[in-house]
Amino acid sequence: QLVKRLTTNKQLPILVTLGFLVLKIAMSIIFPSVLNGSVRHVVNLFLLSGLIYILKEQEKLSKYFIWMFISYLIAVVFRTLDNAVCTYFPIGTHFLWHILTASVVYFAFRSLVSIDRKVP
Repeated sequence: QLVKRLTTNKQLPILVTLGFLVLKIAMSIIFPSVLNGSVRHVVNLFLLSGLIYILKEQEKLSKYFIWMFISYLIAVVFRTLDNAVCTYFPIGTHFLWHILTASVVYFAFRSLVSIDRKVP
């Protein structure tokens, strides 16, 4: 019922997007140094978790979307640990954040294509 209501209402996606943006901005302002500034990315992970649920309910969840989520989760971990690791590993882990988020974009596009073609 919830998934059907979420996906059939025309105004709801706009409201959810605006609410998400407000939450993301608020979290960045209220908690600027939590998780080395990565708290706003945790909000994204919660959104992606919700999308996994919706796509699974609609039987449109692909392996690419799961890989996108996993890549983003690992990227956020490396971004969060960057300052702490710099003492021991001078180049840090921020470059891994960029590499992994690039893979997130790749998997996102693959996921969209697979949903359109209904490929698992």
